[in-house]
Amino acid sequence: MSNESQPLNAAVETSVDHSTLDMKAETEMTPCVRKEISRMFHLAWPVFLAYQLETLPGPICVALVGHLQGDDVSVLVDAAYMSATVTNVTALAIGFGLASAMDTLCSQAYGAGKMDKLGIYFQSGLIVLGVALVPISLLSWHAESVLLFFGQDPAISKYAGQFSRVTIFGIPFLFVYELIKKLQQSQNIVLPMMYVACVGVVVNVVTGFCLTYYTSWGFLGAAVGRVCGSVALPLTIVAYFHYDHATTSTWWRGFQWRDACSHVGLFLSLGVPSMTMLAVSWWAFCALGFLAGILPNSVHAVSVNAVLGQLLTLNFMIYLGISVASNVLIGNALGANQPQRARLIARLGLTAGGISAAIMASLFLVGRHAIPYLFVSDPLTIEYGRLLGGLSG
Repeated sequence: MSNESQPLNAAVETSVDHSTLDMKAETEMTPCVRKEISRMFHLAWPVFLAYQLETLPGPICVALVGHLQGDDVSVLVDAAYMSATVTNVTALAIGFGLASAMDTLCSQAYGAGKMDKLGIYFQSGLIVLGVALVPISLLSWHAESVLLFFGQDPAISKYAGQFSRVTIFGIPFLFVYELIKKLQQSQNIVLPMMYVACVGVVVNVVTGFCLTYYTSWGFLGAAVGRVCGSVALPLTIVAYFHYDHATTSTWWRGFQWRDACSHVGLFLSLGVPSMTMLAVSWWAFCALGFLAGILPNSVHAVSVNAVLGQLLTLNFMIYLGISVASNVLIGNALGANQPQRARLIARLGLTAGGISAAIMASLFLVGRHAIPYLFVSDPLTIEYGRLLGGLSG
């Protein structure tokens, strides 16, 4: 079995004797700062890269559409961006937020050695996200109406609606991948998920490039490429599970729908608050795109906001990677009844977030002149992007 699939902290299949918890807490050894920093780093950087790779489909679509030829290319760029915005608001914020319950449930179960719970929580997640797909799909299918309701340009809304009706078919595959990724992260298995995300991006880029520039699909070819990338994620994981069957068999005991249904309430008790926090932050972020769409020069305003949106998303994913790594390690520590270690990890996570903020602000300031060229070719959009990129830093 590959070393990359081995957990950083091996769990032991044991049952927790609650009568000895207090005694164990009293005899807990003082955690080593250097060791915990190393653990957090080795968990955080693959998590960050995986999350960053997962955010690339939106920018990839914008970049592919942005380099098409034609007088209406700015409208198409705005439509691709608005479609991604609607997907974030109606699908990803809700689905990924609900899936965040896995961070707490699975990490503590793993720390306590209750490996059978991992498979049950995964199946509970399938039930919850499967039900959530119904309203999510309806909203995404009617993306044009949603955008028009918020006062967006009719032409942009029309193309964005067409784009969303294609990308909607990739959402179920994304949700399955997200649940499996959370389950693997709780076991400190992160590198395989990063490689899977790389495969998804490569499939997205290759298929999107070919379909956008070498077929009659053009604008919609970028959307089909995104769907292909989403489908590749869980399919690649299935191949990985077949390769690493020994590790998978420790938590997968077959379908246990009755037990999974009995844990839906617990899943929702953690998933709904997480979804609310994530959704509110994403909705506030996406509201900028809607506000840009009702400005006098809406086409260029939305294009500039699209560039800034990708920069801020990059910044956000760094903190998300640190927070997920911290959350997983804290959950492992609490599951193993190591409160001192959990407190240390929390402090280290806050410190790492502050240092990352300073570094990213500096990079935004230094690279503000070159970054807009990665997304658009319109001179006016690039000029505004330089100005606002510096302000973002």
